[in-house]
Amino acid sequence: MLKHRPTYGEFRQYVLAVRHHLFLAALMLIASTTAGYGYSALNPEFSAELTSELSSEFGALAELPAPLLMLRIFAQNSVLCFAALILGIILAIIPILFLIYNGFIIGAVIYTASQEHGVMLVLVNILPHGLIEIPMILLSVAIGIRLGQETVKKLLGEGNVKKELIGGLEIYAFWVLPLLFIAAAIETAFII
Repeated sequence: MLKHRPTYGEFRQYVLAVRHHLFLAALMLIASTTAGYGYSALNPEFSAELTSELSSEFGALAELPAPLLMLRIFAQNSVLCFAALILGIILAIIPILFLIYNGFIIGAVIYTASQEHGVMLVLVNILPHGLIEIPMILLSVAIGIRLGQETVKKLLGEGNVKKELIGGLEIYAFWVLPLLFIAAAIETAFII
């Protein structure tokens, strides 16, 4: 099904084509992260409980050897990005809801971590893997939104869902996945 490996120029062209969707996704992530941070500031017990739950889940992961931890992080991010992309076919709002939920959780975790270590230290720790991982998540959501729009167009007799799906999957397979792998390697290096 995926026969074409998009070149860097084609990747760049695709990103430009979904730039409005990317902008929307980035706005939703910023807004939901800010909301999660603000809600946690008003309800610190919520943030503390959430962070405790995540820490216990992450604690088991941290015990894994570095290669397995990296593969686990890569697999988790790959599945989440694929779900955000593919679920857009059903309804474009699903990738946006996925992003809002995760942004809210990130905001809550940032609040709790910043209370212990300061905001700057938290942001510096997020930055290395976030420079790759977050844009790939946003791109996957943007592809999902675009697929949802194409589905609506198809229902109105104009869209080409198959063409858009193949193009989105090619970007995912040949650009998003390798970059998520690199992000997982970087994240693992910072954890260990």
